[in-house]
Amino acid sequence: MTRNENRRRKKLEAKRKKGNDRKREIGRRISTGSAGRLRVSSHWPVVEALMSDPESGRGMTTTALARRSPDGSQLAIAVFLVDQFCLGVKDAFARFETMSGWAELKSNLSSRQRLSSVAGEDVCRLVTEAVEYARSLGIAPHPDYREASLILGDLDPEASMTEFEFGNNGKPLYIAGPHDSSVRQRRILECLARTVGQGNYRFVLPIGDPGSDELEFESVENIAGPDADEFDV
Repeated sequence: MTRNENRRRKKLEAKRKKGNDRKREIGRRISTGSAGRLRVSSHWPVVEALMSDPESGRGMTTTALARRSPDGSQLAIAVFLVDQFCLGVKDAFARFETMSGWAELKSNLSSRQRLSSVAGEDVCRLVTEAVEYARSLGIAPHPDYREASLILGDLDPEASMTEFEFGNNGKPLYIAGPHDSSVRQRRILECLARTVGQGNYRFVLPIGDPGSDELEFESVENIAGPDADEFDV
């Protein structure tokens, strides 16, 4: 390599590094700015809180909270998908919407399950206790929970009069989603084996390739008998 070529290569590398550093800085600013706005919105009045039936027996509850800005121009929205059987907050997101955008989002959520109006404190209690339950099993909430939970703000979960149950028949029950990889399944099962021990949890795994639209599910009792934690995923 000639001296000029070497100099050119170093300039390109420096330019590429500078570009990558700039992208990371922009990403950090966007993230910080979003979190800052959500913290501000946590003091806005709650205008609506929704929840699917937590006693449906499915173990999966969708809940949403909306706060309106003082000038009424926008809403801060947080949506949580709560797995009461095992995983706690399985998914979450927060964003800012117009009234029409919120109406569209509610329509989309309601098309999957019936949503009922609840107190904001009920949403806060369900989400908070679900996270605590999952963490007691060694399972962290979805990465976006941290930002979405900012909207809960000053809501007091202890002010809720609603009782929520976690686990299934007194034990954690991990139901693998159709898009859970075998690696994720294994990690969760290993985590449960460590935290609650053999015979103290159950699970349901898909039969087929994760991500496939054609999956069947079979309960652990039909697959592995009583030694659930020894099932090879």
